[in-house]
Amino acid sequence: MAISTDKIRARWTASNIITRLITVNVLLFIIIRLGDIICNFASADQAWWLQIWAMPSDMANLAIRPWTPILYMFAQFDVLHLLFNMLWLYGFGTIMLQMSTPRQVFGLYIYGGLGGAAAFLAGMTLTGLDPAPLIGSSASVMCIVAAIATTAVNLIMPHPSAPHLRASPSPSR
Repeated sequence: MAISTDKIRARWTASNIITRLITVNVLLFIIIRLGDIICNFASADQAWWLQIWAMPSDMANLAIRPWTPILYMFAQFDVLHLLFNMLWLYGFGTIMLQMSTPRQVFGLYIYGGLGGAAAFLAGMTLTGLDPAPLIGSSASVMCIVAAIATTAVNLIMPHPSAPHLRASPSPSR
């Protein structure tokens, strides 16, 4: 059963921003892992392949690879990193989508990732630690989580194992 490009385009258009972000993250994960496997079989330098996607820790390498502050936030290298980031993105992103527009959620994702890249670059520059790349959507996802925590302070989120329990308001002092 062949899937036409029209069906793919229709599904993409009908999906919400959270589904689109998860799709891009998963597709990039597949591309990165396939490239890693090819590098491994070809006895090529796997670090080179990862450097294409990862945020460098110094300004000199950032000048050579200026696309990395955007690309790193959509790329994951480990399966568990991808799984937990996408679970958090789906859970908290869906809540955020109910409180704001898709454009605002996408903006949070992008600005959170850029803020994470800037904090990483500043931290690595100021501390003088050994160079290490940054990869993953953790900063973007945590930005969405932080936005929910600061805007929906009284939001009640029942636990799946005990949906009948409710949080009681804190006593006034």
